[in-house]
Amino acid sequence: MDIIVERLDALNAEARSKYTSRETTPEVFWSHVDRTGSCWTWTGRTDDSGYGRIGFQRHQNVGAHRVAWALTHAGVLPAEWVPHRCDNPPCVNPDHLFLGDATDNNRDRQQKGRTRGWAGLAEAEHHSFKVSADLAARMSSMRDSGATQKDISNATGISRGHVSKILRGQTVASRKVA
Repeated sequence: MDIIVERLDALNAEARSKYTSRETTPEVFWSHVDRTGSCWTWTGRTDDSGYGRIGFQRHQNVGAHRVAWALTHAGVLPAEWVPHRCDNPPCVNPDHLFLGDATDNNRDRQQKGRTRGWAGLAEAEHHSFKVSADLAARMSSMRDSGATQKDISNATGISRGHVSKILRGQTVASRKVA
């Protein structure tokens, strides 16, 4: 960890000349960081999700982890995403961060089992999955034969509102019908 701190100090000293008195300097930034432990915890302002927020390079509300990346690597904010390897939102340890895009971030989230919603889940695990693809197909056939949504609801025991969504292709099961 001493090597990281030395590397940060050297890079930050070099970067000092880029800042005006109103901009966040490396000294100001790192003064808001608790470096005890593996994760370096941001102690400044945070958002509702726990990510650190700070003004940096004329931007008023930047993720502290993005600023840590910038101060450690390039001196400017990256255009790419800066996900955490440690999954700890207030962590600004540059060794816990990596550059990527939305796909990389989503893949990382899924591999760590933090994916919400449909992505990566089997049908039976999805919170809104109500019917099998076979039942959705039968419901579609009933509609094509002249049954109303109310008739289909009464025959299947599924709410009329959900029958409507299935028939309009707005549910997981109905997407397999079309």
